[in-house]
Amino acid sequence: MYYFIAFTVMWAQVFFAQESQQPTSQSHYSVGELTDLTTYNEKQISSHSELCCLDVDAKKLTSLQGIEKINADTPIQLLFAGNNNLQTLRGIESLTKLKKLYANHNRLTTLSKLSRCKKIKELALDHNCIETLVEVADGKSTRLLLPKGLETLHLNDNKLTAIPSEFCVLTILCSLSIQHNTISELPKDFTQLHRLMGIHFSHNLLRKLPDNFAEIGRDDLASFRYYDFSANNIQVLPEKLGDIQRKHEKPDTPLFIQLILNSNRLQAIPTSISALHSLATLDLSNNYLTEFPLALCACINLQRLLLANNQINKIPLEVTRLAKLQRLSLLDNPIETKVPKKVYSFLKKLEAKKALCYGDALYKTGLAPELIYLIYSFVGTLDNCM
Repeated sequence: MYYFIAFTVMWAQVFFAQESQQPTSQSHYSVGELTDLTTYNEKQISSHSELCCLDVDAKKLTSLQGIEKINADTPIQLLFAGNNNLQTLRGIESLTKLKKLYANHNRLTTLSKLSRCKKIKELALDHNCIETLVEVADGKSTRLLLPKGLETLHLNDNKLTAIPSEFCVLTILCSLSIQHNTISELPKDFTQLHRLMGIHFSHNLLRKLPDNFAEIGRDDLASFRYYDFSANNIQVLPEKLGDIQRKHEKPDTPLFIQLILNSNRLQAIPTSISALHSLATLDLSNNYLTEFPLALCACINLQRLLLANNQINKIPLEVTRLAKLQRLSLLDNPIETKVPKKVYSFLKKLEAKKALCYGDALYKTGLAPELIYLIYSFVGTLDNCM
């Protein structure tokens, strides 16, 4: 998320806080070390008439047995149950008013009973052993094990190999993070997730994106879109990628798009990307591009263009159209030392702002949005490139 701190601030309003952060606007109660909740002393909470939050994080729990009794006295809306030894969520179905569940770093293998918690909006299940999101009977999936009202879902670092078609009933899902799994394809109906405006799908095995990818998130009113499909096996992008602009832009609401595709197998970029006038960040580092994608030069609001570690050998004259460019990375490309005079002047202006470096002398100014840097790789110095 280092690409743009301002975006990260907006994104934090959608994504839930880290496990270590506790909400200050809700009643909060933390218990001592337990193996289950059957020995929970209700006298300890007698003074808490409205227990909104139960914190059993890192208590060596092996089950949630007994949680239904606690919930009967004071309905739980927010549950921290991370860093335990939970293998199932049995008992969770009794929490009928639960809105947020954080159960990262457990040993969960199944999500059975979770779908009965119909009011859950935010769910974090990172670093578990979950293999499937559906209930299977006679070798066939029967129903989704996730609550249909989810808006934010984290399933990073699990053992998922596929996203079932049933997943697409999550029609109000806004934010999805499902990194570090072994998912090789997205279901055709994935594009029905018309509210999904943030996707973190890095470190999987995807070979392609859906042809109608632009349909994803088209009904969301937020002004930004974030798509991270880095570190997959994607070889070709959808021809109609540029339709994101037409289908997502709302009157009087500037659109802000970040597209992260580094570490894939891309050899070319579809020309339709030229329609993405709201594209602010594009990361194509560590791919197999042999030419600078000319279509990108029509993306007039592009601020960060990362093309490091490809096979690009020429910088086109059209790059000078990118007047808002704040960072251009062409490090580790076989760039020719001679460039057009207009391109040379364009780069010299960036260098004058201390925004340009070449070779290994990388200028680092930090991550604040006003501290920008541009990395450029030449053989020799810029003054020798004429």
